Amino acid sequence: MIEILSDKNVVTRKPHKCFLCSRKFDAGTDMNVQVNKYDDINRVYSCKTCKELMSGNWIEPNDENMFESDTLHEYMYGDNFSGTPEEYLQFKIKQNADRIERQRTCNHDNLKPDWQHRNYNRCVSCEKLIKKP
Repeated sequence: MIEILSDKNVVTRKPHKCFLCSRKFDAGTDMNVQVNKYDDINRVYSCKTCKELMSGNWIEPNDENMFESDTLHEYMYGDNFSGTPEEYLQFKIKQNADRIERQRTCNHDNLKPDWQHRNYNRCVSCEKLIKKP
C-alpha cells in the first residue's frame, strides 16, 4: 500500500514534468509535490490543473477507468475528450454542475472515511471530500 508522507504546493526550483499529464513545466512554476513511500520513497510532481482534476471533485467516485489509466490524457481520451487538461477541467465543471450545487448547499452531516484518502472523509449525500479535523 502507498503511504503518503507529504502533499504540498511548491514553487519549483528546476524544470519538472507533471506526473499526470506529462507536460513539462519550467522552473518557478507552482506545482504540487507528493512524497510517497511504496518500497522506495518517490516524489511525484503534478500541475495545478491535474491536482484539481484529481481532487475527487471532478472524477466520479470509484471510477474504474481512472485507476486503470496510466496518465490523465489516457483517461481524457477514454472520456471522448481531446484537448488540454485546462479545457477538460472546464468540461468536467459543466458536466457536474448539479453535483457541484449539491456540494455547495450540503451540510456534510453524513460522513464516512474515504477508501483512497486517509486524511479525508467523504460526504455520503454529495460525495465531496472533507478534510478530517
